[in-house]
Amino acid sequence: MTFVLALLQSAGATAGTPDKRLYMLLGLFTLMMLVALGLKLFTNMWEVVTAPSASLRHIGRMDNFFFSIALVFLAGLIATFVLLANQPQMENGFHSFAAQWCSQVAQGNMNPTYREDAANLGTGTLDALVKAYLFNNLVFYPVVAVLFWLIGGFIVFLIARMFGGHTTAGDLLGTLAYPMFFFTIGKACALAGVVPGMDSLATGGTPPMGVLAIVGAVLILYSVVLWLIGIVQAAELTTAQMIGVIVLLVIVLGGGGTAWYQYGAKKTIDSFKLKITSHDPSKPGYKIQ
Repeated sequence: MTFVLALLQSAGATAGTPDKRLYMLLGLFTLMMLVALGLKLFTNMWEVVTAPSASLRHIGRMDNFFFSIALVFLAGLIATFVLLANQPQMENGFHSFAAQWCSQVAQGNMNPTYREDAANLGTGTLDALVKAYLFNNLVFYPVVAVLFWLIGGFIVFLIARMFGGHTTAGDLLGTLAYPMFFFTIGKACALAGVVPGMDSLATGGTPPMGVLAIVGAVLILYSVVLWLIGIVQAAELTTAQMIGVIVLLVIVLGGGGTAWYQYGAKKTIDSFKLKITSHDPSKPGYKIQ
């Protein structure tokens, strides 16, 4: 899998936007993964989709760990294709959002002469950061999906055991690989459908819901249902135990997200806004970094 990502990254590094060579490699590796997983993939998927409550636990326990990893990685490859195909629109959408947001923030600059310059510098900085950390690294989406599945599944395993669940980490991860398959693709579709129209967020609106965004929302909701079914079945939880697991998960995820925003993201955003509003080229040392 590391070799696959290295080739994809080298193909994408030769051009500013995805080219045919990158799509060809992505398609080739996706086909190879489908062949490696074999007919079992389609059989299992059919059973999970048509009768999840009757098959999810059994299938998850029967799959070996490599099959589960490959399943999530395959979803990441499919999702990467969706993201790359919509990368130009996503970059344009984010640029429009950054331009509008920075323009609004720049209105707080005490010197009207430098507001436009500050807004342009802020927009350029945001574009460069997002391109460097996100758009230039879309080929690593499969790895992110696998890591999210492993870390998230292990957290669920620990919480389930706290509430009396009877399962092993391997069985639970194998069961949750199928919900993760749909979540990984759904998240990519949602991003590809929402980001191109996110400029509306700068004015307090909401991005338009296109076909991709709707498909992504449906897949994510379906994956959540499968997650709940999978946890109940794999850990053999009662209704009361499952409620406890859900409550604790919400506390852990909500608390972690709030802490990340309050002590990380919010400070970074406030610092960036301060640099825009205090930008003054006539004085040394004032620049947006």
